[in-house]
Amino acid sequence: MSSGGRSVRSRRRRKVADGGRNVFITVGTTKFEKLIREIDSLECVKMFVSMGVTSIVCQIGHGSHVPFCGHGFGNGAAAECGTTQQDDYKKYLLKSVIGAGISIETFRHKPSIAQYIGEADVIIGHAGVGTIMETVRAEKPLLVIVNTDLMDNHQTEVAEEMSKMGHIHMGYPRTLKTILATENIFKVTPYPRKDLGAFPKLLDDLMGF
Repeated sequence: MSSGGRSVRSRRRRKVADGGRNVFITVGTTKFEKLIREIDSLECVKMFVSMGVTSIVCQIGHGSHVPFCGHGFGNGAAAECGTTQQDDYKKYLLKSVIGAGISIETFRHKPSIAQYIGEADVIIGHAGVGTIMETVRAEKPLLVIVNTDLMDNHQTEVAEEMSKMGHIHMGYPRTLKTILATENIFKVTPYPRKDLGAFPKLLDDLMGF
């Protein structure tokens, strides 16, 4: 377990230099337990490893579920984890993920996530307009997982429209594993650079402002 964020981030930067793929998961300022629990599963982690992922960074907001048995969360992670993982999952994490040098970082909030977006090869996140806007502007692939518990139709509409145009991938917690198994989440149609200045207006139009 990491004793702090600095050593984890340094390992993550070495993995970037080595050419490994980096995944950044973000839930925004609230929580999205269904997404984090789907990510925190033997099936999902195995898929990440098979994709050549060498760094997993997970921002969990106010959620109570700390993934990966609390690894990478810093001091006190084991106590806060509060979850029992199946033995085969624990063994896989220890041997094939942590033991193989794949870096894991977990945190709740940061003043800015721009650095994480910039270093990621793909972002998996909620349907927040801010996350979509920041990721599109950074020209990074984004897999939006809609939080149906929030019942925010405007956010879903934005995600659906951007998905139709091929600029993002979109799914739900229950379809995450299928998407990872069947779609190339590292590839999207870039939003036209010449239109980036008008992107906020497009979002306003989609949301009816």
